[in-house]
Amino acid sequence: MNLFKNKNFIYYIIITFLTITAKQIELVSLLWFLHSEFKNALLLGYLGLIQSIPILLFSFPSGYFSDIFSRKKILITGMSLIFSGTYGIVIAIFLKSSITLIFLFFFIGVIGRTLFNPARQSMLPLLVELENFSSAAAITSIAFQLGIFIGPAIGGFISSIHSIYSIYLSLILEGIVIYLLICLKVSKKQDDIFNGFKKEKFQHFLKSHKEAIQFILKNEYILPAISLDLLVVFFSGFTYLLPIYSDLIFNKGATGQGLFRTFEAFGAIVMALIISRYPIQKNMGKILFLSMGLFASGTIFFGLSQNFYLSLITIFFIGFLDNISVVIRHTIVQLTTPDYLRGRISGINSIFISLSNDLGGFKSGFLTSIISRMEILYILSILTEANKNYRSAQIATILGGITGIIIIIFYYFKFDSLKNLQNYHELKK
Repeated sequence: MNLFKNKNFIYYIIITFLTITAKQIELVSLLWFLHSEFKNALLLGYLGLIQSIPILLFSFPSGYFSDIFSRKKILITGMSLIFSGTYGIVIAIFLKSSITLIFLFFFIGVIGRTLFNPARQSMLPLLVELENFSSAAAITSIAFQLGIFIGPAIGGFISSIHSIYSIYLSLILEGIVIYLLICLKVSKKQDDIFNGFKKEKFQHFLKSHKEAIQFILKNEYILPAISLDLLVVFFSGFTYLLPIYSDLIFNKGATGQGLFRTFEAFGAIVMALIISRYPIQKNMGKILFLSMGLFASGTIFFGLSQNFYLSLITIFFIGFLDNISVVIRHTIVQLTTPDYLRGRISGINSIFISLSNDLGGFKSGFLTSIISRMEILYILSILTEANKNYRSAQIATILGGITGIIIIIFYYFKFDSLKNLQNYHELKK
């Protein structure tokens, strides 16, 4: 059956694209709103912290729920929470409510996404035939990447007028997603996943995830690979500080912030296309360390840059290099894991990825806030005629990159098995 004659699949692709686009628009808009209204880096970091908490609390249960309850109902429930959170943010901004209320509604939306994402990913096999699944997964990935690419640019452009307008757009897109979810036609046999929540199933849930964690701890490749990524991205990441760079350094406003995120996503897409055509055949371990070392070095260079266009090129290569490690790490996780553990270990890997980005955002905001209180910055600001918030963001970014390089060097000499990994075939032994 032609995939594009499958109405359910078309709905699914649109849902995937609109969901990630709405998320990117909302995050870019909210970061810009917090910066423009409060000029406080710590508030930017709090968004990362708020996103981390539901991931820690609900990622395992939400993945489990998607296996024992109707996925369509979970999707509608999750998106309804996302919609409610965005609606609350719009009202809170319009009424000029406290920042605490905005954060509360944002937290509700993140809970919805934590519930929504595993169900969305596991819904695809219910909508397409087995022989079409590979093509369907590839098309879904393109829709996902397009959302990451387009969303920040839209959010930044509209936020340059006012953040609330772009959050309105997110709300509209989420409403469309709810409608499309209702329109999804899943056969009774397929949708009859609900088996009830029984005590013995919960015990099996705990036991099965314990087994997955034990496997990761014993594997010579998985733990070093995912922990290296977690630590390097945690310390070297700076995307939550982009409003400061765009506003105080380059005077490009919200549009500049959106362009930075778009160029980073574009770099990742270009690398994905290159690797899909020319897969890594040898020296996989050394390429992983080299790409991460250049990623951390790019962070330092971005912190030092005073030219907007040079910074755009830099962040393009940061996204480009980061995706090399993403592909290698994903390959390691998938090929070294037995079939019966693959879903659970992939879920744990996803948690590591999310925490590195979101907790790294909190680290960036927190460190920038601490540095901005140091007396030396007042002297530097006077001597260089620069805003102290910019200087603190710059120092936090550079320190993060240096820390990332130190971690990479430590791992390079500590984990010989990962360093000496040659190709995919070694992972299957």
